[in-house]
Amino acid sequence: MKSTSAAIHLVTAADAGYVPYLSTMLTSVRHNLDPEVCLHVTVLTRDLEPGVIRWPNRGPGDSLRSFAPDIPPDSVLPIGPNDHLTIDTYHRLFLESAFDEGVNRVVYLDADLVVLGDLSDLAAIDLGGKTVGAVMDFAIRRWGGSRTCEALKSQRRHADRSYFNAGVLVIDLDAWRRKRVRDSAVHFLFENQGRIHCWDQDALNHALGGDWCELDPRWNRMCYWERPEFPDPPFSEDVMESLSTPNIVHFTGRRKPWNDDRHEARSHFDQYVTMAGFGSHRMTWLKGRWLDMKGWLRERRRRYTLRGAVRRIKRVLLGTAIRAVVLL
Repeated sequence: MKSTSAAIHLVTAADAGYVPYLSTMLTSVRHNLDPEVCLHVTVLTRDLEPGVIRWPNRGPGDSLRSFAPDIPPDSVLPIGPNDHLTIDTYHRLFLESAFDEGVNRVVYLDADLVVLGDLSDLAAIDLGGKTVGAVMDFAIRRWGGSRTCEALKSQRRHADRSYFNAGVLVIDLDAWRRKRVRDSAVHFLFENQGRIHCWDQDALNHALGGDWCELDPRWNRMCYWERPEFPDPPFSEDVMESLSTPNIVHFTGRRKPWNDDRHEARSHFDQYVTMAGFGSHRMTWLKGRWLDMKGWLRERRRRYTLRGAVRRIKRVLLGTAIRAVVLL
């Protein structure tokens, strides 16, 4: 279904270190978007100026701006020492503050994805009276809702209910404000510090409950379905076949096409990162082997350091025991 609107309000979140991948995402959006549709992009960020973003195919009617949300301190929004995400991850919870009352629908996209279809179709989807449109995160369902979202499970009587991925969202802003999604999500995070695994995604699933419309999974084709931990197809055979031609490919997880030359979606990324002017970020076989070597050395160093510490402790304990025997 084509959009009847002349413009799309696209919102995303990124920091300065994500400029190449944000640029890649925007380039892919415009490359596949109806040229008659204007794209108004808002980047939720603390340290990123629009001038550093490369958007070579930006249209004459397109706009790009940065917006710094007013967010609570880190003590309210949990960031663990081993998390690969930053406080910027929570920016999407506060996206309503970036728009005035005249904007009633926005499309949110993570910066670690590429768009292969016309975003006009996504922006125009009928939400059926729901606040948000999203794609179910089948991995959570597969794990019974417990492996990755204990805090969410503890808050619900029906822990196995459907759970969406927050990387691609179509949002009815009027309903979002009216139902105070932001306040509910922040409260959930504050009450569950230390038990959050999926960060603001857990919080949004809690805040929205069943108030979301399930979208065609082609609008958020997540990149871990072919991996060994998922030996069985998550969807029916006909749906899986349709996913061979996705509209959005989302580089979910820690493995990304810019740090793993075996990544499932590397060809899609390589096309648009080159088009955006960041071709040096393409992952080559040689770079991949270098990263493998660094990882191997890091692991060996950690292992031998631990082993050495154990040996030293054993020697100390043995020496203490011998001295004790001699003294007796």
